Parts: sequence; C-alpha cells; structure tokens
Amino acid sequence: MKKISLLLFLLMLVPALFAEDWTVLIYMGADNDLSGQAIENLQAMEAVEQPHNLNLIVQLDLPGSGAKRHKIEHNPEAGFNSRIVQSLGNVDSGDPEVLRDFVSWGFKHYPASRRMLIIWSHADSWYKQSKYISPDEESGNAIGVANGELSAALSGTPSLDILLFDACSMQSIEIGYELRHFADYIVGSADLVPVNGFPYQTMIPLFSQEPRAVAAQIPDLYLESYLPGSQNNPSNYFLNISCSVIDTSVLGSYYNLLSDYWRNLYPHAAQLMKIRDSLYEMNSGYADVDVKQMLSRIIENGILPEMSAEVWEFYEQLVPYNVFSTTYYQQNLGALAIWFPDVRYNLNIAWSTYMKLAFAQSSWLSLVNAALGNDQDAPSAPKLIRQYQYHGRLHLAIEAPADVDSLCYHIQGDHADFWLYSQIYAQEIHVDFEIGSSGNCGVYAVDQSGNTSVALSIDYQYETPKESLVVRPNPVSTNSPAFLDWYLAVDSIAESKIYVYNLKGQRILSFDHDPSAKSSGIILLQDIPGFDSLIRGVYIVEYSATGKRLRVKFSIL
Repeated sequence: MKKISLLLFLLMLVPALFAEDWTVLIYMGADNDLSGQAIENLQAMEAVEQPHNLNLIVQLDLPGSGAKRHKIEHNPEAGFNSRIVQSLGNVDSGDPEVLRDFVSWGFKHYPASRRMLIIWSHADSWYKQSKYISPDEESGNAIGVANGELSAALSGTPSLDILLFDACSMQSIEIGYELRHFADYIVGSADLVPVNGFPYQTMIPLFSQEPRAVAAQIPDLYLESYLPGSQNNPSNYFLNISCSVIDTSVLGSYYNLLSDYWRNLYPHAAQLMKIRDSLYEMNSGYADVDVKQMLSRIIENGILPEMSAEVWEFYEQLVPYNVFSTTYYQQNLGALAIWFPDVRYNLNIAWSTYMKLAFAQSSWLSLVNAALGNDQDAPSAPKLIRQYQYHGRLHLAIEAPADVDSLCYHIQGDHADFWLYSQIYAQEIHVDFEIGSSGNCGVYAVDQSGNTSVALSIDYQYETPKESLVVRPNPVSTNSPAFLDWYLAVDSIAESKIYVYNLKGQRILSFDHDPSAKSSGIILLQDIPGFDSLIRGVYIVEYSATGKRLRVKFSIL
C-alpha cells in the first residue's frame, strides 16, 4: 500500500518538476479612455490562481495618477490589490523608450526560461500617420510601427517566446514581418478588439506549458469569451472576432515566396481587383482584407494554380492557429490581414507611410497599384547625389524617387541613350557611360504605366583621363563580384594580357584578353580562369598591352 501511495505521489510530482517557468510582462498604456477597462482586466487577473512558476508583472499608466509596476498575485477580494513593486511617477506610455525600459527591467528582475510580452492599449495597425499604439492622453504621443519606434523599443531586449497585442488591428502580415526577429509567436487580432480585451482568467492557467501550447490555446479562449450568451457578449448575435498565431520562424521564407508570387500575379492585376471587391474588410478604415480568404478566391478563379497552391499550403505553416466569427457568414477567414485599399485615393494618402515598412519591399504595392488601374501620377524627378569622371567615363550616383510602383530609368543625352532597370524600390541607382567631350544628359524615372518624371538635368565638363589600373572593390570579397578597371592613353589595343602574381613575384594566373579591346575597359575578376581558386592574401595584378604595363596590388579577404 505504501509503495502504491509513493508511486501516485511521484506521478503527481512529474508535471510540477517539468512545468515551464514564465515571466509575463503586461504594458498597460491606459492613460486614455481605457483606464476603467484596465482596472477590470487587472481584477480578472487577480481572481484566478496562478501556476507556481509564473511571474505576472504589469506596468500600469492611468490618467492623473502616474505609472506603477505591480506583481499580480491571486486575490479574490473586490478591487485591485496587487502589491506595487515600483512607483514611476509621471511617464509617457506613448514613448518607445518607456516600453523598452519596462521590458528590460522586467526580464532582468524576474528572470525565467520563458518570456512573454503583452502590449495592452489602443492601436490601429500601422495607420494614423504611422503612430498609433499605446496613445498617452497627457503627452499626446503614441508608439509607431512604420516609423520604426516599436521595433526600436524591442531591440536589444531579451527575445520573446510570445508577443501578444491586446489592442486593435495589430495582426497583419506587415506588422508580423516588421517584428519577426523579436518573438517566436505573435498573437493578436486582425480586426477590432472589444474593450473587454483578452480573457486573462482563462489564459493565466496556461502558463505552466511550453510556448507553442500556450499560443495555440489563446485564440480559442478569446473566441469563447465573446460567443453569444457569454459574459462579454450577452446578446444572441455573433460579434466580429478575430485572433491568430503567427509562427515567425516561417515569416522570412514566406516573404520570399510572396515576393515572387506578387510579381507573377502582375499580369492578373485586373482580375485581382474583382476578387478584392468580394473580400471581407477589416480595420478602422476597412482597407485591410484577410490573406487566407484572398488566396482562396485566387485559387477558385484558377489563377496561377500551382504557385497559388504552394502559397496556400505555406500559409498553413505561417498561421497554425486561428479563429474568427462574423456578424454575417464568411468563408476561409484566416485572421491575418494585409493592406489592400479599394480605391486609389486611399492608396495615395497612405502608400508613402506603408513604404517605410520592411514588408513593402515585397512589391505588394506595385501589384495593388496595377489592380486599381488608371495610374496617372508621374514619379517625382530623380535627384543627383554626386558625379565624377573616371577613365573617360561619367559616373552618376542618383537618389531614386520613392514611388508606389516599380520604376525604370531612361538616361538620354549627348553621349547616352539607354534604359536602366533597377531593383524594385531601390533608394539609389548608379549609372556610368563613356564620354569624349563635355555635354549634358537627362535622367527620367518611368513607372509601369508609362508615366514619366520631369528630367534630372546634368551638365558635365570633360576631364582628360590618366593612365591607371584599379581593382574595385579592394579588398576583394570571395562572395561578391570585383572588377579590374583600366585606361591606357592609346588609340587602340591590338592585343592585351592580364597576369596575377603573388608577393614573391611568381606568376600564378594569366589570361589573354579580347584583342579588340579599347583603350579603357572593365573586366570581372571572377571571369579570369583560376581566380576563384585563389586563397586569402595579397596579390599583384598586371594589365599588359601595346608595350605598356599597368600594375596594382589587391587583397582577398
């Protein structure tokens, strides 16, 4: 009998021995009209018994009373009673440094193997001129996403197992990608969050489990708390409720897949706009649509069937858990939003803010621009950063204009007439061409609809080049292209050779160059046979032609 009792005791002890220890930080920016709901949520946290290994720490900022840090403890009595561990006085909860300080302080003073941050307040995705998370009524400030403030607040702080937004409209693919490096899982609502927020009484008991198990259960608990007839929804009607979990380990690969997908969808842009008109709209401006529902409609319309199926399958890995309810029936909602404005006016007023987001580089907005059609807005004119001449060539560094579309450039003038197709959304482009006298050239930016900018007009005065041989860049990286650039003061070259020597003067590579080469030219060093086999070190390269020899030293890292 004693043996059986001992066995039962050990079996009961096993879960406790292997229970996860958690620190959950809650940043309650309630210095606004949510102060009453903040106290109600805190009372709900106190009402439930906590797992043994949980530190539940709140920074509460209320109107007129300053901010305090509390350690939430079980206390079923009326009121909010958890002890104050630090009084901060007046703080600005709309300042990203205040959030950063809380996160750093909380995990330092309450270390645990598992970490979660909950940002509790008003929010509105990356909207409101890029600044609308945790608005502080006294200061008038709010933390932004598109301007990099939220990322800056989390940079340098301990990595999170879970980041949860108890705030409206924060579960978008754009915000997820912006914050992908800071948390393993991001939990939130793609749509508005009712003022009662997330159900802490049923969430707190989860924090003896591992992170994926915790994250997986939160959406269901959130939905259940707002079903018809529940305490949060005493009516007989469904509310618009949305919650999902993003697995950030998948986001990088999914971003790359989507970038390729958007480019392939470009010829189907008009059809995509018809699909957009049938999608469920979310957010305060009704400009967000559901990623999964959009993909389902693309597949139903037979657009890029193989690639669309791949994107759909990958989505299931990106968003492993999701729930939704709506006031009217909707199919295939996945509770992850993407910005897809329905009219050009909405695109025009917000795209420049959107372009500050890392996700914007996926070329999604170029596809949206094509889907909306009738783009009559010409790009802004390029701007000259610097110009110089080298070996008889004019080199131009140009600031590319920001634009919703993918741009190309027409360079036209006394010594040039060619097109340059740069990387999409490039911030700077580089142009060079041969000149033999002074002159002028114009640089025009052209979008996908053929709209052409005003010309950037550039005058240049010809400078007689000097004989020289240059390796650029120098040092040479084994993973990047490097070039050999030369100029000889001769009319023509009948024959030329390139040699590479070690520091002992031993010739280790030789290459017969194109006999029709001009007096100036450029060659990729990696095109010289055997160059890729050179080990790290210092070398000498020689260009020999028409009885002349040019030498330069370079190194390989």
